[in-house]
Formats: sequence, C-alpha cells, structure tokens
Amino acid sequence: MLTRSHKFHVPQEVEHLCSILFKAGEDAYIVGGSLRDLLSNRTPSDWDIATSATPVKVIKIFKRTVPTGIKHGTVTVLINNTPMEVTTLRGEGDYTDGRRPDNVTFICDIEEDLSRRDFTINAMAWDPATQLLHDPFDGQKDLKAKVIKAVGDPTRRFEEDGLRLLRAARFAATLKFKIEPLTLKAMPGTSSTLEKVSIERKRDELIKTLGATSPSLGLNVMAQTSLLCYISRHLAKLTGKNWEEALCRVDNTPIELRLRLASLLMGTKEKNREWLTDMRFDRQTIMKTTHLLTILEEVDFNLKYTDANIRRLLNHMGRNAIDDFFAVKKAAQITCKRPEAELQTFKDRVNLILASNAPLSIKELAIRGSDIINILNIPPGPQIGYLLNALLEHVQNIPEDNSQNRLLNVAQGLIDCKSSSR
Repeated sequence: MLTRSHKFHVPQEVEHLCSILFKAGEDAYIVGGSLRDLLSNRTPSDWDIATSATPVKVIKIFKRTVPTGIKHGTVTVLINNTPMEVTTLRGEGDYTDGRRPDNVTFICDIEEDLSRRDFTINAMAWDPATQLLHDPFDGQKDLKAKVIKAVGDPTRRFEEDGLRLLRAARFAATLKFKIEPLTLKAMPGTSSTLEKVSIERKRDELIKTLGATSPSLGLNVMAQTSLLCYISRHLAKLTGKNWEEALCRVDNTPIELRLRLASLLMGTKEKNREWLTDMRFDRQTIMKTTHLLTILEEVDFNLKYTDANIRRLLNHMGRNAIDDFFAVKKAAQITCKRPEAELQTFKDRVNLILASNAPLSIKELAIRGSDIINILNIPPGPQIGYLLNALLEHVQNIPEDNSQNRLLNVAQGLIDCKSSSR
C-alpha cells in the first residue's frame, strides 16, 4: 500500500543525510522504530535509514562512517556527531543460527525489504524526497489499533530470529500494545529459538522491558509464552500470587534498573548474584542490586526502634542505599495493600537522623586510626579496629560525642579498662 503522507518534521542531520543519498542517485527511506515513533507523534531516540546504496558506496559518500554491521549491509553515519544507522535494502537467506540470515542480497525494492521485517508496525518506510509512505502490510492500521502483528507467517518470523519473541514482549510493555492472537499463539511453540540468542541480547531486551512504565505487560507475555525460562528459571518458577505480587512491585517501583531488578527478584529466594553475573549485567548494577536485596531481606522498619537502633540500621544499609530501600519497600507496601503511613513515619525519623549529621559509619567519625596511634601511642594492629568499632557504637548512642577530643577520651577509657581487666 502506497499513500501520500504529510511531511514529517525530522532533524536537519537526517534530512541532510537523505538528500545526499538522493543527489547521489540513490533512494533513502526513514524506517523502523524511528518511523513508528513519527507516526505515533513521538520523538525518535535514534534514526534508521534504508537505502539502495551499497555499504561501499555509503562509506564513499560520507566523511564519517563506522562499519557497524557491514556484512549485513549496515553502516553508521555521523553528521554533526549525530549517529544514524544506514542499511542497504536487502533480501535474506535462511536463518540457520536462529538469529541472523546466513547471507544477504542487496536489492532496490523497498517493499521486498520491508517483507523481511518482524512486525507490521516496523515494516513501513517513508521517502523524504517524495513524501510517500510505503505500508504494504497495513502497519498504520495496526499502529492505530495498538496491535503487534508479525509480518506474514508468525511462526516463520520467530523461527528466523528468536530475539523477535522478546521484542514482541518488550513492545507490549513499552508501547502498551496487545499482541495479535495468531502472533501470540505462535510464540510458545517457537520459544526454543531463544536458546540460540546470546545472553547479552536477552539481557538488553529485559532491560528495555524493565524501563517501561508498566513492565508487567511485557513480563506477563514472557511468562505466558514460555519465554521467561530462557531468561531466568528462578523467575519462571514464580506462579500465582507470588508472580502477581512481583509484577505489581515492579510496576510501582521507580524506573531505575537496580530498583526494578530488586523488586522483581525479591520473591525468588535464589542465588541472585550468580544470575545477574550470568546475564552479564555490569559490576555496579550487580553490586547495588544484590546489596539492596540483602538489606530488603534483613532490615525491617519498626516504629519502636530507638534512634540508636535506627542509626545502626542505617550503618548496615549504607547512606547510598537508604533511598533505594524506601523506594522498593514502598512498592512492596502498595503491593500487599498495607498502610503506607507507618513506612512514611519511619522514613521521617530516618530523615531527621540524616539531617542531624550523626555519624553512621567509621569513616564518619571525628577520629581516625592514625589519631589513636599517634596521640594515644597505641601501636598499629587489630586493637585499632576494635577501638574504632567501639567508638562508632558509642556515638550511635551518644552522637554529640563525635568530636576528636571526646572520642580520644572514650578510647583512652576503653584502653584503661581493658588493661585493668588483665
């Protein structure tokens, strides 16, 4: 289907790139997610261009290029430091590895190129030169109806590339679209193709799903279509109320990866550090998520706690994890339909303690191990660590004693007491 479309407002760099290709005698089309976003009145985060120019010609035409996927026809072009993926129109061979075509053939027919794409909402192309919209699979109709529908035979599409299964689930979450019944029906029977997809790509799709306003829409699709066991067997074991609570927690957690992961994993009771490592999450994410999971399991709020007890809890949490703890705890309270007032009251008490600048860790004491060594003439050794921990315990009970002179006096008293007991 070929329709005349209104003129889209695209960045100068995109117009410039397409006009250069056009002047070189080549076709250029805006395609994929960038066109889908334009048709949905969204601002694209990146730009995909399809062209009749071969990769060699694209590299020859433009000054700054990166051969990001040249084997499959993709070259990244940079104009004013704006990267745009330029891919040659292509036909494809078989997908024996369940991920990428064994070979590609460069072609000049845009509609043949669109026929190899995953979903109808991604199988459209707009020509900036003629302002014509190519839509051979009624992608506009599905976009308007908020439907994710495979191009052609869904079983064949998913068997070609297992990642398309997770993309369908991810789009269900990020776009808040429904998956068309025949497309959904084909997903469980083709889920095994995910075995051929790299861990990194599966992880990236999970990250994008968790970055949606309502990740549960995509996670539920993964669970219902047997995809989840190819991401986490521990999560796949969650059923019934436990799974529903996990979904509710995630949806009510702020959009930060470590927070969303912690909310999702809270109910698994499994070796989460190993899973996060196996999924190739970065070191910081692994460290912060596992620490947060630990304190969520070990720390509870209790309005009967004294200020000294709360300071000890905060020391265990670490200042950097305090806000994270309350964010996930609040999501858990909402999920279990428990009153949030008690949690807020406890948080108010915590904020008062934080505002008082009371020391929460050894490094926040007004004294250092070197002070004890140099001023009190105590030789280096395990005793210094013992004294610092004892001084922290002291100021957690009496925070106003956190000055060098007072702590030196307390330390001297502890030394004298220990000496007299021998």
